[in-house]
Amino acid sequence: MRLLDENQKLLKFIDDLRAEIAKLKKVNPFQSDQLNEFAPSFAAAQIEYDIILKTKFNSYYKSNHESLDDVINAVRPALGKNGISLSFYTDESHGEIVTRLLHASGQWIASRKKIILGADDLHQQASDQTYITRYQAKALLGCAPSEDDDGNANAKKNLVKQSQENTFGNKQKIDYLPLTQDHFWEMETELEGYPTIAASTMKRCNVNHLRDMNENTFHDDMRQIRELIRAHNSVGIKKQQF
Repeated sequence: MRLLDENQKLLKFIDDLRAEIAKLKKVNPFQSDQLNEFAPSFAAAQIEYDIILKTKFNSYYKSNHESLDDVINAVRPALGKNGISLSFYTDESHGEIVTRLLHASGQWIASRKKIILGADDLHQQASDQTYITRYQAKALLGCAPSEDDDGNANAKKNLVKQSQENTFGNKQKIDYLPLTQDHFWEMETELEGYPTIAASTMKRCNVNHLRDMNENTFHDDMRQIRELIRAHNSVGIKKQQF
């Protein structure tokens, strides 16, 4: 009888463990199960944001832009007043930068952005992460967008006319123009899960990061990227998941 009781306890433990594992698999990586306490507090905080000052100067574009500190300084008092904290961290297991808003109730929302790095340049990687985090934070916070072309820490070598290979493999002189923010995000999103294609694209265009790609060849580059992805998928190679 005692052995039977022990077996029943063990079976119950296994069932409970399976139930917990099932719950974990269903966890939403972008928000808590409930937002009933978070939502009104967040709405109250948003109307109290200060104006985001632009204290940094971009020497190439000859314009001011806001830094990550400027964004944080503008929103933190309003968030704190309403019981909300703002945090950033890197999820190395998924290769993502995570921005999270956590309410005193334990409810939260988050934004996750995969990182595509083109070189082992620690300074450039830090610049990229700060740049992405700033845009990610502004989007999650609901801040009004502004023109910001500060993500060019590695673009100095590309600020002159350069020889790039076009889609058809011919060498020709093409004026260099930095990618717009929208086109950078579009290209990076298209290449998520295809690091080999991303690396070959950057090598073909002689750049160390997708942000250094040429705006003047964007449409040709995207056409070739999509052709490579179709070919990649047609031979049964799965998209890499992070």
